[in-house]
Amino acid sequence: TAKLAAAPRSKPPPPPPPAPPAQKLKPLKQLPTLTRPRPRLRTMLPSLRMPLPPRRRLVITEVFVPPNVDVLLTVAEVDARVGALADRLAPRLQGRPWTGIVTLLGATPFAADLMRALMSRGLDLGFDALWLESYHEERVSSGRIVVRADISRSVEGRGALLIDDVFDSGRTIAFARHHLEAKGAGEVLTCVFARKPEAAVEGLDAWAWDAPPRYLVGYGMDDAGKMRGLPFVGAIKGA
Repeated sequence: TAKLAAAPRSKPPPPPPPAPPAQKLKPLKQLPTLTRPRPRLRTMLPSLRMPLPPRRRLVITEVFVPPNVDVLLTVAEVDARVGALADRLAPRLQGRPWTGIVTLLGATPFAADLMRALMSRGLDLGFDALWLESYHEERVSSGRIVVRADISRSVEGRGALLIDDVFDSGRTIAFARHHLEAKGAGEVLTCVFARKPEAAVEGLDAWAWDAPPRYLVGYGMDDAGKMRGLPFVGAIKGA
């Protein structure tokens, strides 16, 4: 038998051409951030181009006055009378240690101002309080004086400057003087802010103001517990 001729072998396909070398990418440059400028307020609102006025501190110049009160002494007049009283007292408060003793409650503002005035004149007094009660939120004194709270420091051998608000009948000042003398005070001087015209001078050493015969309020003095905080001295209308 005849042998079959072998089929000719096909040539393998040629290999693909080599890939070109990869190119390195250059880093991108960081672009600047674009920000939109804010329009100025004065540009947007042309009416604001005018200069703003400077800030001013609020100063309260008016003092509240209740409708049923007449002003007898203004704040400035009260200060002037306290200063004049301190000038008169200063020469007498020499030679020994002194304690200022306020009779509560009405004389508290007057005592504070008087102590500051004496300090500004070189007199450094001790300070204490004696709470006496005879009015009990009434307009007329009961005539009976009660010690609600006694002084807390000894006055033995010291001078005692007794400070009260009003001198009319004189019973409160006389009671307080004897009370301090019994505690051993070496000397007792009495002073008040207002002296009523019907009051006797005996028992009172100094006062700041000769008051009219009216019912006083303000600067610590009250009407049934009210109006103590008024910075001036007034009087109830019709009283």
